[in-house]
Amino acid sequence: MTEIPFFFPNGDHRLFGVLHQPAASNRRGFVFCHAFAEEKLWAHRVFVNYARILTDKGYTVLRFDYMGHGDSSGRFEASTVESRLADIACAARTLSNQSGTLERVGLLGLRFG
Repeated sequence: MTEIPFFFPNGDHRLFGVLHQPAASNRRGFVFCHAFAEEKLWAHRVFVNYARILTDKGYTVLRFDYMGHGDSSGRFEASTVESRLADIACAARTLSNQSGTLERVGLLGLRFG
């Protein structure tokens, strides 16, 4: 299993993500959509641990920060429901591009994630 931190583009912004790659892929993956505001902090360790569990089972996982959140560029105040949905779609495409052809990509969100 490897964990690769990287930035990927979404329009004018750079989103930060961590790609969890399994030793042998089952051609399925997950995009983790973090919780809103302070709840992101409280759930962070759970998301990291769960990503590692899924990776051990052969899933490729991408955890990422929305535009204006965490290490991604942009202003927090400019983040909207629409921008978050665009970030999720971009993250799903990025996961597929980074890991080759996936048969299925699931989303895991918590609270307003």
